[in-house]
Amino acid sequence: MNDHSFTRKIEIIKLIVSVIISLSVASIAYVVQHSVVEQQAHRTLLSNISAKIIDKRLSIYDQIKIPLNRIYCFIEEKGDWQSYSPEEIIKTHNMLNEIVYSQSAIWSKKTIERYTEYMNQQAFIIDNIHHGIKIRAEINDLRRAAPGWDDNYRTLFTGERSIFHRNAYQELNNALAEDLMLTKSELILSQYDKLSTSRN
Repeated sequence: MNDHSFTRKIEIIKLIVSVIISLSVASIAYVVQHSVVEQQAHRTLLSNISAKIIDKRLSIYDQIKIPLNRIYCFIEEKGDWQSYSPEEIIKTHNMLNEIVYSQSAIWSKKTIERYTEYMNQQAFIIDNIHHGIKIRAEINDLRRAAPGWDDNYRTLFTGERSIFHRNAYQELNNALAEDLMLTKSELILSQYDKLSTSRN
C-alpha cells in the first residue's frame, strides 16, 4: 500500500507538472502572440504615418521641382532660361521660400539645410544694404543679348556665379530624393531626364 500511495503521489505530481507546463507554454504563447500583434499594429501605424508624410512631401515636391529647376537653368543659362526675367526669378525664389519654409516640419533637417544653402548662398545672396536679394549669376554677352534684357536688371545680379552652384543644386536634389525615399535607379532616371531637357 505504501508503494501504491507513492506511485499515486508520483502520478499526481506528474499531472500537476504537466498542467503547469501546459499553462506556462500557453501563457508564454499568449504573451508572444500579443507582443507580435502589438508590434505589427505599431509597424502598421508607423507605415501609415510614413506613407502620409511621403505623400505630403511628394505633393510639395510637385510644387517646387519645376521652379527650382527654372532657377538652376536661369543661373547656368541652360534650357529655356531666356524665357524668364530676373524679376520673375526673384519672385520664384520668394514663392519657393514660402512653400518650403511653411512646410519645413515635414522635411528632414538635412533637406532644409541643403535648401537654405542653395537658395541663400549659391543661387542668391541676401542684400542687406537694399533689404532684398540678388541673383548670383554673371552678366555676360549672352545674358545681355537675351530678349527683354534691360540694363536696370544689373542691380538684381551679383555679377558672378558661384563655383559651387551645380554641386549645391545636386546636393539639394539628393536630400529631397532621400526624403522622398527614391531609389538610386529612380535618381539616375531623373538626372537623365534633367540632362535631356537642358539640352533642348
